[in-house]
Amino acid sequence: MPLEGLRHSWSALRNWRRSGQVGRSGTREVAAYRGRPDWSIEGITNGTVVARTVAAAQPWLFSERLAQRIHRVLDGLGVESWAVQPLRSRITLWSVREDDFVRAVEAVRRDLAGEGFYVRPLGARRIYLAERPLPDGIDSVRGVDIFRYVRDSTGRVTSDYERCLLVRWVRSDRATLTTEVREAVVQEIEDQSPVPVVEVRRWDGSTQPRPAVLAVPDVSEIDFEIDAVYMWVSSADPAWQERQRAAFRRLHLQDPTVDEAAQSAVRYRDRGELRASMRSLEMYAPWIRRIFLVTDDQHPEWLDLDSDRVTVVDHREIFSDPSVLPCFNSRAIGSQLHRIPGLAEHYLVVNDDVMFNRAVSPYDFFTAEGFMKIVLSRSRLARLDPEKLTALERSRTNSAGLIKATHGATPTRVFAHIPLTQSKQIAQEISQLYAAEVGQTIQHQFRSPFDYETNAWLHQYRAMFTHRAIVTQTPYVYTSPTEGKPRELMDTGEAFADALFVCVNDNVAPDEKADDEWLVSWLSRFYPVPAAFELVDRVLGENTPRLGLTD
Repeated sequence: MPLEGLRHSWSALRNWRRSGQVGRSGTREVAAYRGRPDWSIEGITNGTVVARTVAAAQPWLFSERLAQRIHRVLDGLGVESWAVQPLRSRITLWSVREDDFVRAVEAVRRDLAGEGFYVRPLGARRIYLAERPLPDGIDSVRGVDIFRYVRDSTGRVTSDYERCLLVRWVRSDRATLTTEVREAVVQEIEDQSPVPVVEVRRWDGSTQPRPAVLAVPDVSEIDFEIDAVYMWVSSADPAWQERQRAAFRRLHLQDPTVDEAAQSAVRYRDRGELRASMRSLEMYAPWIRRIFLVTDDQHPEWLDLDSDRVTVVDHREIFSDPSVLPCFNSRAIGSQLHRIPGLAEHYLVVNDDVMFNRAVSPYDFFTAEGFMKIVLSRSRLARLDPEKLTALERSRTNSAGLIKATHGATPTRVFAHIPLTQSKQIAQEISQLYAAEVGQTIQHQFRSPFDYETNAWLHQYRAMFTHRAIVTQTPYVYTSPTEGKPRELMDTGEAFADALFVCVNDNVAPDEKADDEWLVSWLSRFYPVPAAFELVDRVLGENTPRLGLTD
């Protein structure tokens, strides 16, 4: 994964401390920050570092603002610069000629001095606060890493959430400019003055100049949009409750096999998970083009319906057979998501109990060719008599049988509880190839033993068997924090510091009221800052900080 693989997480910072890779950064300069609002002093093996305290880390926004600031400094200095990081990656690599490199770094250092920024020559172990003079030999390094430690409200400290690189380009014997920074998407160009560039749009709408030779993206780059889709319901709505009760009474009389557990309030309650999940997306994946919220004639009371960021989609807009509505079966609803008007070809299906926990990029989900990246769980299907299986297990077994009939192999691995990668092309194939089975599933208003699971089992295994997906590894945490040790580990935050995603599974708790109170508190602590699409001013005031707008 280009550049985004250079993550410095909380545990990585601990490892740096143990190994001494973070060198002494200047005790006197660090001490000057002590007692200043919005700053903390973090102890390390060989000294201390300064960390900026924020309510919520916004690594894409922070890094973008730093990149723009550095570009303004270079422009004001009259130094030619161009960006060479892969498209749709977070950390900007600003390139400058070797003749301009030292004065460019010096100008940036002076501009950032006093604000907790560090400079590290690439390949070196020692870091320097921007207040300190540049070290000897800076004129011969490949480049410098410019970053600031960030400490969020949970106490987690990261060192790459506000980060940019300055890359040194040197003249070669064949009249070209070259760089030794291997994360650059181009590493040798013609030595022209000025270097021909094209303006390329960034995730936030801003633009950056790239070498004109990259006017057509490199084959290794992702150059397509990605959307996110949530399915959501709130059982607190009296009208929805009545629709559900009426449908269940009617169906249970007609078909005793209807899964009574599917009527459980646990499956439909909302304790703030959706709002927290959407906040986490805005914090760690704001490059998502659009968010679609699929509901049954509902919407969260906190959602600004005039926002162009989130689009509410009613079941009536996507069901191929609206006569089967109302529907309370997530298997059936999920089979229709590819019919959302305006949905991108590539999208993620995100359960509302899944939280983004660290910065992720499009390269975490798809390859440059558009192939899906799939993460499998260690769990497998139970190979039992169907009568012993739950409705959920039956739907997976049914789907595995279809895959075996089509592709000649029986899949048994369950998928990880993280955002599911999806392709409209594959979803449409499934709706045609398994038309009878999908049609049968959407006839079931509640979960049934005769359902088929489309989003994960049919969709992702179809992609795997037709060579349009790769299996990959992603750090994630799946937990049911109803009590005991799981809750203790989540309270500290350290247990899942390296996870890209945290799934907070909603199970029946011994003390439901206490469980609800704990989860609401945990969600508000880890995802405290409202997103721009929330109606917070009615309660908290118009000047409430928002994700993406203020930092």
